[in-house]
Amino acid sequence: MNTRPKIFLFTILTLLLTTSCSSLQEYTQSQTFVIDKQWARSSLSSINPGFFKNHVAEPVVVGSKLLVANGYDGIGLYKQRNGREVWKFKIKRGVESNPIVNGDKVFVGGNDGYFYSLKLSNGKVAWKFPIRFEGLGSPIIQDESVYFTTGNHTLYSLNIKTGQANWTYIRKVDSSISVRGQGEVLVDGDTVYSGFSDGYFIAFKKSTGAVIWEKKLNSNRRFKDIDSSPVLFGDTIYVSGYDNNLYALNKSTGSILWQSPYGSHTKALLINDRIYSSTSQGEFVALDKITGKLIWKAQLKGGIATSPTYFKGFLIVGESDGQVVALSQVNGEQIASFDTGAGVKAKITPAQKEAHFFALSKGGNIFKFKMGFKKASEFWPWDN
Repeated sequence: MNTRPKIFLFTILTLLLTTSCSSLQEYTQSQTFVIDKQWARSSLSSINPGFFKNHVAEPVVVGSKLLVANGYDGIGLYKQRNGREVWKFKIKRGVESNPIVNGDKVFVGGNDGYFYSLKLSNGKVAWKFPIRFEGLGSPIIQDESVYFTTGNHTLYSLNIKTGQANWTYIRKVDSSISVRGQGEVLVDGDTVYSGFSDGYFIAFKKSTGAVIWEKKLNSNRRFKDIDSSPVLFGDTIYVSGYDNNLYALNKSTGSILWQSPYGSHTKALLINDRIYSSTSQGEFVALDKITGKLIWKAQLKGGIATSPTYFKGFLIVGESDGQVVALSQVNGEQIASFDTGAGVKAKITPAQKEAHFFALSKGGNIFKFKMGFKKASEFWPWDN
C-alpha cells in the first residue's frame, strides 16, 4: 500500500493549519480599540455670535431620550437613537449646572436668576423660584427637597412639589475674586455638605440649614474655591480645591485624614480601593483610597480632564482643549480617542444598556459615541 500521498497530504494540512493559527494570532494581537462617532448635532437653537459660553453641564440619560443643557440658550430633550429634538426650553444666558430628573419633572438652575421645575414630557414650566443670581451648582434631590448652590455663595433647600424655600444659607465671602463654577452638594442622612469660594467646606443640618461644623481647606492667596462635588465612602468625604489638593475628610468632624497634591475643580471617582481624579496640571491620577498615596499618573495632552466616567472597564474623560479619551484603569495608558474639534468640559455620560456614551463639546455640540474594536476585515493579512 502506497502511503506517500497520505503523508504528503498530512504535511500540507499541518502547514496550512500552522499558518492559519499564526495569522489568527497576529490578527488578534493587532486589533485596535476605537471610539466611533454615531451622530453629532448642535444643542444651540441659533448660532453663537462668537463670545465665550461655558458648556459644562453633563448630559442626562432618561430612558430612550437624552437631556442636554448648554451655556448659551437653555435645555432640550433629544432622542438617543438619532439626536432628533423632542422639545427645547429656552433660558436666557443658558445653563451651567447639571439638570436632574425626578419622576416626571426636570430640575435645573438657570443663568437667568431662576431655578426651574419643568415637565419632562414637554419642557413646560411647573414652577420657578427666583434665586437672583446664576444657578451654577448642580441640584441634588433627597426626599421631598432639592438642594443646590448659586454663584453668589448661597445654599438653597426647596420643596420639589411647590418650589417654596425650606431654608437658605448665605455665605459672607470677603474676596470678590473666585473661579466660575460650583459643584453639587452632598446629602448624607441628616447632613448636607458643601464647599464655598472662601476655601471652607461646611456641614449643615438638613432640616434647618444650621451649621454643624466648618473646615478651612484652601488658603491660596488668589483662588480659594472649593468647587468640586464631594464624594462619600463610609465615614470619609473626598473633595478637591483650587489649591491643587485632594482632601479626605472625616464626615463627622471635618478633620483632614490626608491630603494629596493631585486635585482640581472636578469630582473624583471611587472604584474599589482606588480614587481617580484629574488635576489642575493636566494630569490624571489613581490614588490609594485609604492613604492618598499615588498609584499611577498619566499626563494628558489636551488640557484639564473632566470628571472621569467608568465605562465598560475603561475611564472616559474629556480634555478641555483636546479630545475624548479612553484610559486604562490599570495604568492610565491611553486606549482610544476622538477629536470633537473644540475640546470637552462636561462629564461624559454612559448609556444605560448599550455600549454607547454621550459628550457635550465646548462648542455646544452633542456627540453619541460607540466604543469597540475595528472590523476584522481591516486586519486580515491580504488587506494590508
